Amino acid sequence: MKDKFSESECFHCIGKVQLSLGDFVAARRSLKKALLLGSQQPGDKKAVKKAFKYADKGCKLEEELSEDQGSRLSSHQAVELSEQLGDLYCKVGYYSKALDAYRAQLKGAEALGKPARELAVIHVSLAATYTDLRQHSKAVEHYRKELALRQGNSTEECSTWLNIAAAQEESGCIFDDVESSYSSALSCAQASGQARLQVR
Repeated sequence: MKDKFSESECFHCIGKVQLSLGDFVAARRSLKKALLLGSQQPGDKKAVKKAFKYADKGCKLEEELSEDQGSRLSSHQAVELSEQLGDLYCKVGYYSKALDAYRAQLKGAEALGKPARELAVIHVSLAATYTDLRQHSKAVEHYRKELALRQGNSTEECSTWLNIAAAQEESGCIFDDVESSYSSALSCAQASGQARLQVR
């Protein structure tokens, strides 16, 4: 019985590695074996189920997007699937593939003429993913694109300036650039009239 649980734990570990590499098909196979073998601890069983759900969802999303090559999906559906796939890649820590998915989402959204607000959200996803990859200058680039798309909303501009300042600090930018970003954030916070933002 103990060997069965050890084998299950091995398949779970293998499945987690495969997930982190973005190989959803192999991860689903390994995690399914782990589920079938069972687990000693209830917490372990939950973790295996959660990882299996990620792998299964990833397989389905990749399959739907690959079928899109035959143009079965509408452009709107392809944009939505790209976003879901990017989010899933981020959850499993495969950020470089998440960037590919978000870039595809952005390209599709721009081709569809989506409103600036929707494009801004995609730039936030790209910026956050670049931050996860510790590529702060690229993150700043996308936060600035978001900022250009969100003009006129002081609250959101304030949050974006704070994100820019944080990324600049992380990348080791000169003090004057960081201070300028924080000053812009403060100006936006004052314009929004929200005391909470001014304290932040």
